Amino acid sequence: MKKTDYKKVTDAELVALLDSNIRRSIGYYDSQLSRERKKVIDYYNAVLPKPAHDGNSKYVSQDVYDSVEAMKAALLETFSAGNKTVKFAPQNADDAIVAEVCTQYADYVCHRQNDLYSVMSSVIHDGLIARAGIAKVFWQTQDEITFEDFENLTVDQLDMRLSEDGIEIEEMTEQDEMGLISGTFQVSKDTSQVIIDSIAPEEFLISPQARSLEDASFCAHRTVKTLSDLREEGYPERLLSKIVPNDTDDLSTDPEVLSRHEEIGEDSSDNGEMQEQVRNINVFECYVSVDIEGSGIAEQYRLIKAGNVLLSKDKVARRPFISFVPLPIPHAFYGSNFGTKIVATQNARTVLTRSILDHAVITTNPRYTVVKGSLTNPRELIDNRVGGIVNVTRPDAIAPMNQAPLNPFVFQTIQLLEADKEDTTGVSRLSQGLNKDAISKQNSAAMVEQLATMSQQRQKIIARNFANQFLKPLFHQVYALCIENEDQEKIVQLSGGQYIQIKPSDWNAKRDVTIELALG
Repeated sequence: MKKTDYKKVTDAELVALLDSNIRRSIGYYDSQLSRERKKVIDYYNAVLPKPAHDGNSKYVSQDVYDSVEAMKAALLETFSAGNKTVKFAPQNADDAIVAEVCTQYADYVCHRQNDLYSVMSSVIHDGLIARAGIAKVFWQTQDEITFEDFENLTVDQLDMRLSEDGIEIEEMTEQDEMGLISGTFQVSKDTSQVIIDSIAPEEFLISPQARSLEDASFCAHRTVKTLSDLREEGYPERLLSKIVPNDTDDLSTDPEVLSRHEEIGEDSSDNGEMQEQVRNINVFECYVSVDIEGSGIAEQYRLIKAGNVLLSKDKVARRPFISFVPLPIPHAFYGSNFGTKIVATQNARTVLTRSILDHAVITTNPRYTVVKGSLTNPRELIDNRVGGIVNVTRPDAIAPMNQAPLNPFVFQTIQLLEADKEDTTGVSRLSQGLNKDAISKQNSAAMVEQLATMSQQRQKIIARNFANQFLKPLFHQVYALCIENEDQEKIVQLSGGQYIQIKPSDWNAKRDVTIELALG
């Protein structure tokens, strides 16, 4: 086919293309991944496994919770312990000071303008129990509006204030006999900045066969908004009036959402009796490679679809998503699920521990055989009071039932399961400082340190995955957004209390990022 034979793509065709990609992504991931994630969340919250019978022990081993939290603690301690782990490398000797300024300003954007610690905690948590943690990094245009009263200004003074950027008159009184003016200014301050936010796993969609974020033909962020929210974002009324809400893919009924909020009670999502302007609408922010102009070359577009209406289409240079996959699988976007690997151990340890507890209860309070008609008052035996009297008519009226002894291998099996969990997760008791056998007079401090370091090998690999997959792209993205959008000179306070004047738009377009790991 010749290049001139390609046709432009209409908005209706774009909506159909997006609907097709959304259905494939939701159909695969909501059916396959949501059930797996819900199961892991239930094990993490110690909801599963459930007792076999109502009368059995309700004890649940916390293996999934312990392993996830131990790994998360190790990673957070590594990357948020106060030391600068991410740095921009200078291009040459003359670039050293500028690279240091870029490093400190990027750190300022991540940790002071945003709460990077909370974002990392959420992303790591999602990565460990949902296969992948997703963060969204984008530039948000916003203004902060305040009101300032003024009194007794002359006309010249008033004109001088109004010549400043972002100042308008909100209210003004008439001039008094002295020609002085009073009233209220509306002061608008540009507070646009880089936003770093974590995305819930069920809100992120990607092509089922995608190998990575970079080569995925389609990815999207699905959210629930109201008609009022869309009006505030500035979309024209002619488009909003055409939206027909689609309730078939309501996020409020997603299995992951329901499982996540199960502990704090059920929240009804039915808003059918509410006003039309506050009804929930599924909004998809899609990033897709498509040839809209019919030029023969597909380009990256950001398409926003609400219901059945395409709200906007913009050509973009990059996608705002950054992912962290703790256990990657080659040639696939989603890796293995860290949490599911401990489910079998939690099941086995729970069953064995319940058997010990049930056996202890039964041996302490055994069941009895009773000769028919030999009890004067059967309730005396049923009440089971300490030191209580049971009146019988014959000496052999009551006898405890024989109870099989506890299997002597139960305790040994529990220890084997603990060792198996350490091998599976890579989180050992030694690396957590919980193995008292390693710390003895026979082992030197150097040997203990060597043993602890060896026990952290898998944690180090996951830490390197986090550094390469998440932190490096994050700082690259923050740096690029600052260069593209911050064209005004500003004075910022960096570490050490030093104030400097910077203009990010004058920086080099690209810099190398280095990560300094300090695990162990």
